[in-house]
Amino acid sequence: MRVGLVLVVGAAFAAFFLTGGHELLDLSTMQEREEELRALYEAQPVAFAAVFFVLYALVATTSVPGGAVLTMGAGAIFGVALGALLVSFASTIGATAAFLISRYVLGDWVRRRFGARLEKLDEGIRREGAAYLFMVRLVPAIPFLAVNVGTGLTRMPVLTYYWVSQAGMLAGTVLFAHAGRRLAELESPGDALSLGVVGTFVALAVVPLAVKKIVERLRARRAWPASPARPAPRRAARRRRPGRRRRTWARR
Repeated sequence: MRVGLVLVVGAAFAAFFLTGGHELLDLSTMQEREEELRALYEAQPVAFAAVFFVLYALVATTSVPGGAVLTMGAGAIFGVALGALLVSFASTIGATAAFLISRYVLGDWVRRRFGARLEKLDEGIRREGAAYLFMVRLVPAIPFLAVNVGTGLTRMPVLTYYWVSQAGMLAGTVLFAHAGRRLAELESPGDALSLGVVGTFVALAVVPLAVKKIVERLRARRAWPASPARPAPRRAARRRRPGRRRRTWARR
């Protein structure tokens, strides 16, 4: 099973390079072939979109550099809405495939290769859970490959990993797809980013962690036992002297 899966991924990866798909990961090549690719899409829209989807999922699975260029190309060819939609699902499916391969096939190799670099990721997910993964997806402080394979070694459920990854990568996907509208003007993928955009991403990444901390503190306060109220002092009952009886007045 493991050997078969590795062979399938290896064969797909080899086919990707043999057919020249890796050339589209270069910004200058994408700019030169933009009109050609758009004409192919207009001639066979469904087939072209399907091929692009599989190509992007493969790139995301193997974490080959160039995903930003493909995302900008998707925005230029398909339009921002459809391009972002295709990239969002293809990238998340590819990342989930890498997650599963790491968990069930390459776990020992990943620990040897990235052991020291994954300590921060493992600690963050163990402490913060899905909120930490969302932050890492939104602000890529840890390489894409390390996040995919490293999270596969944790106990995070697959469905949680999928939807948090898709939500966390969505803002960046829309940003680069929108930048594809002016593909010919860009000199590098980094031109799509500005100081304001980076600041917005950082703010969006911090918000879930801040909310989680606030909720935890509120829960801790509610769970903290209140100091027990002191019982009201009992008034000592008067003790009657023995032999004395209460006088009764008879009505004459």
